[in-house]
Amino acid sequence: MYITISRFRVEGDGETFDKWLLPLADKMRALPGNVLYRVLHDPLDPQARVLTEVWETEEDHLAHLVDLDHVEIIAIGSEKGMRDMYVHHWSKAEGHIERGRSRTEQRLADRTERGEMYRLIDEFRVSRGLSTS
Repeated sequence: MYITISRFRVEGDGETFDKWLLPLADKMRALPGNVLYRVLHDPLDPQARVLTEVWETEEDHLAHLVDLDHVEIIAIGSEKGMRDMYVHHWSKAEGHIERGRSRTEQRLADRTERGEMYRLIDEFRVSRGLSTS
């Protein structure tokens, strides 16, 4: 896995910016090797954006850099309001595990995993009169 996290701020009309960027982000998601491509808003700073990208390989990441839609993002991003961009890269990220559950307090399938965390969760829920999992 190859991971990139970019943080930048949007100067000007953030809604107009998002209307421009989000369709391009959809195109990035469709590229070969893309695992995740998310544009996130910081709830404490309406101008802040975080772009999280996960690619199967570094080669997939490099290929996306020359995709014409990515070129558009970089070529006119500043005109659209992108400022102060800082990018972090992790190459050869290993040990990727994806887990999901419908509710935050649900235990993992292996009930012995993370036992202390779930014990504290159950204790917290009981102290609030809530059911435990």
